[in-house]
Amino acid sequence: MRRKPKYLPQVSAPFEYVLKHFDRDGVMYKDITFSPNDLLPSQHITFTDTIKVDDSKKKEPIWVAGKDDDENVIIDGHHRWVDSISKGEPINTIKIFEPPNNAMRILNKVQDIHEYQNGVELEEVITHTQNINNRQDTDDWLGVIFEEAKDINKDKELEPKKMVGYRDRPVNENSLIGNFFSLNKLPECDKYEIEFENLLDTNELGIEYKTDQKPTEVIAMLWFPNVNFNGLSEKHQISVDNLKNKAIAEYAKKMGYDGIKYGDVMVQGF
Repeated sequence: MRRKPKYLPQVSAPFEYVLKHFDRDGVMYKDITFSPNDLLPSQHITFTDTIKVDDSKKKEPIWVAGKDDDENVIIDGHHRWVDSISKGEPINTIKIFEPPNNAMRILNKVQDIHEYQNGVELEEVITHTQNINNRQDTDDWLGVIFEEAKDINKDKELEPKKMVGYRDRPVNENSLIGNFFSLNKLPECDKYEIEFENLLDTNELGIEYKTDQKPTEVIAMLWFPNVNFNGLSEKHQISVDNLKNKAIAEYAKKMGYDGIKYGDVMVQGF
């Protein structure tokens, strides 16, 4: 049962958040401490001295799945498992009492919801951050970033795309970075039919989002590899996330896009 890492959950959502969803959806789980030798990996692992584990994460449980007591398959946390083997230490786990494939789908769904909600929360924060629109110096650095933006869609034949998105609050027409919609049906969310004239689909860029980074983080690294967002954040007293997402939205609009589709997780409409 060996899988490529990109198909496995990469859970960055807080444990309390994940377990709250489990409780709501009736997913059975238990906090169990195992000997690392009693666990089975679900991906190929290379045992080398180059594997590093953040000390702050060593005490966090890893995710394990199995329908019964004899099946204990790791579905997220392989590096910490390797670290525990090398040191001969027991490892804390949260075991999901489901077949591994089903447990992976459950965790991926919760992680997708978390990423979408983070996007919506950030959208609201930016909308109410007056500094980002009221400072001339902020506009100046945005102008520098966008000097290299080209009208790549000038000769492109646009293909309108329709899709269905879900959102747990009304659309905010004044949002500075547009509005985020989940591409997965979520509880207590309204359904929206959205049409884009020129949608940027990051699947076409070969970007994958099953990582510890937010989808917008990946785009920021790709589009602005030489921009010191931390320095700009300190200089202008604006959060790093606000700056990155403002830059992404403005850059995409300058290139002629009216939305960004982040894999199969969420879509951002401008």
